[in-house]
Amino acid sequence: MIYCCWCMNIVIRFQEIINIPDKIELVRLLLRVLKDLKQLSLKRFTQISVLTENISKQLTGWKKSLK
Repeated sequence: MIYCCWCMNIVIRFQEIINIPDKIELVRLLLRVLKDLKQLSLKRFTQISVLTENISKQLTGWKKSLK
């Protein structure tokens, strides 16, 4: 029973990780819109973009580890 719950937990995590890149892409798009509308400075845009890229790389690593 414990093994079954553990497997289901892995499956749920994997499904969540697969869906996250779409959400990250939406965040990137919204950041560009904010920058284009001058609601976000270039410096802040760059900082947030680096953080977003780091999150994306981490997700890629998690996805590879779950396969």
